[in-house]
Amino acid sequence: MVAATAHVKYTHKAGAPLTEVPDVGDGAEIYADGTRGGLLIGAAEDAPGCEDELDLEGWKQGESHVLCQTYLVPAGSKDLEVHWVPEDGEDEPFVWKFSAE
Repeated sequence: MVAATAHVKYTHKAGAPLTEVPDVGDGAEIYADGTRGGLLIGAAEDAPGCEDELDLEGWKQGESHVLCQTYLVPAGSKDLEVHWVPEDGEDEPFVWKFSAE
């Protein structure tokens, strides 16, 4: 197994500053060759270019932040996908596809 980290840039488009820690990053998942990887809890906050959600209280309209999720996927996987599902979980996920080669 190898670690794969998804870096997703989120922008607070409208509304008042957030008064709580956002949970938008929790909706990101990584799939390798069609199978969801295993979430590696706590790893993403230390990855270069990733921000810690706990530091984003008071996130203002127009601000963007890069939040990350790290998953363990099988070494040698050919295709990787990042899926992001909105908080309510009722909409279809956004999917970005990447070749692992």
